[in-house]
Amino acid sequence: MSTTPENKFLHPYQLYNDLYTNDSGQTEDFSEEYCSDINTELKRSGFNGCKNVESVCKIIVKYMFKLKGKDHNTITEGCKYLYYFIYDKLKECNCNNSNEYSLFQSLLKISCSEVEWDGCNDYINNIMYKDLFHKHNNLIYLYEIFKELKDVEDSTSSDNCNKAMKCVKEYDQYIAPCFGGVSSNYCHELKKFKGEYEQIIKNVMCDNVPKILKPVEGISIVSIILFHIITMLIVSVILYFVYKVSNKSTSKYKINNTIFIINVHEKYSVINFFLFL
Repeated sequence: MSTTPENKFLHPYQLYNDLYTNDSGQTEDFSEEYCSDINTELKRSGFNGCKNVESVCKIIVKYMFKLKGKDHNTITEGCKYLYYFIYDKLKECNCNNSNEYSLFQSLLKISCSEVEWDGCNDYINNIMYKDLFHKHNNLIYLYEIFKELKDVEDSTSSDNCNKAMKCVKEYDQYIAPCFGGVSSNYCHELKKFKGEYEQIIKNVMCDNVPKILKPVEGISIVSIILFHIITMLIVSVILYFVYKVSNKSTSKYKINNTIFIINVHEKYSVINFFLFL
């Protein structure tokens, strides 16, 4: 199967996944005592009843140590990928009155303090947005499926068709925020994915899998407005002609009826004339 160049999601994915999964690296500063009092710290932020949160906290601290040692400029990208990698573990914590993102944000803030990384705290306080993280998760997941699809050698296998269909279904869900011509980096990346998918799928022998994905913008607002305007114009023209034809028929009926009455009246007058002779 033909391949496409590594994009801005697949290449960093491998880089940060190695940091996340590899226990070697710059972790000499890490101590098992980190996060030992995490439940108490989380309670101050309103998190209660969390399960296995200490182990999740340690994973984050260890990752942040390695990220800090690698390059201070990786904080923005590195945290986005960390959220993707650890998302399922955050769900398993099952804290009361919280969601995965808010728990991640709190754990990350605690981890930044442990790592003593000021740039990390600045990032959390000023740049970190929930919507951005969730959309980034969508894109990573989409490209993760896509990578499996394009790496399969047998283009006729049913497994390959299943991966292609999964790509289509996830893409259809993820494009919803872009409907109506919304412009954003997220929508732009989905457009790029559409092009890459359509290039790869040409070589996949699956009859029931769409070869062309839906446009990212869906039906634009302009198109909807134009449709309504054109529809109103057509209806107006039709009603005008119906009125004219109906009005003409009514006028014709009135004229014919008047002529008939006049004729009857004339005939009646003639009859009366002869009767009175």
